[in-house]
Amino acid sequence: MNENAVNTVNSDANVRAKFYIEKESIFVRVAVVFTILAAAMRIIGCYGLWGDAFFATTQIVLPVLSNLLFLLCLLFLGKKFFCLTSIPVLLGAVFCIVRAVDFVWWRMLIDIIVCLAGSVLYTAVAFGVVKSKWPLVPLFTVPVIYRIFAGAALLKDTVNPISLVDGLQELSILCAYIGLLFAAIAMKKEKEAGKDEEKAKAPKAGFSKLMKFGKNKDNEKTEELNTSQPENNVSCEAEAMEEDNSAEESANTAESEVNETGE
Repeated sequence: MNENAVNTVNSDANVRAKFYIEKESIFVRVAVVFTILAAAMRIIGCYGLWGDAFFATTQIVLPVLSNLLFLLCLLFLGKKFFCLTSIPVLLGAVFCIVRAVDFVWWRMLIDIIVCLAGSVLYTAVAFGVVKSKWPLVPLFTVPVIYRIFAGAALLKDTVNPISLVDGLQELSILCAYIGLLFAAIAMKKEKEAGKDEEKAKAPKAGFSKLMKFGKNKDNEKTEELNTSQPENNVSCEAEAMEEDNSAEESANTAESEVNETGE
């Protein structure tokens, strides 16, 4: 018994979770809107900067391709193949790592570590190795909050004001993170859907058990009647035999009295 329980727990632990999203969800719709905004702001913010092939490939084509692939996965593949969203996320991580090369060494190191750890964690969740979506929520919430406050600080900087091009590129990254955050919130686990179905079927199962219990009670009563009826018949036959015997004894007594009187 205990071995079976342990084997069941081990098998459940080895089974990977499967996540999916429903494109009708309000969270998915918000994610779609911000992903589109991220791609649009990246294109507008980098307009006219196609001269450098390396910049155009890593800072324009790569992030826009990541946004578009993520958008297609949300709209058309999220129900059955949500794990494929890890591909655009990995592309986005490559974009952020290449972008971080121009930063100060300590910020570059932090950005590279965060991008690598974040992409690995997202891939593990998308493929069901990590069986909960909730680690992704702080993973994307922290950079969203950071970029909001960093952007506000840049806007207040009157000595070195941020240009429109740089501002749109920063907003593009912020929108991409917001899209990832809402997509993570919209994730559902297939096992949870199965539990909902079981809960919906639970009243029916309880009613069927109640009906079965009533039938068993009726069967028990019928069996009791069937077993008590032969006993009643036997007792009646015994009483009839006793009456017959008493009648014969009384008749024999009367005959003996008559014979004695005649003598």
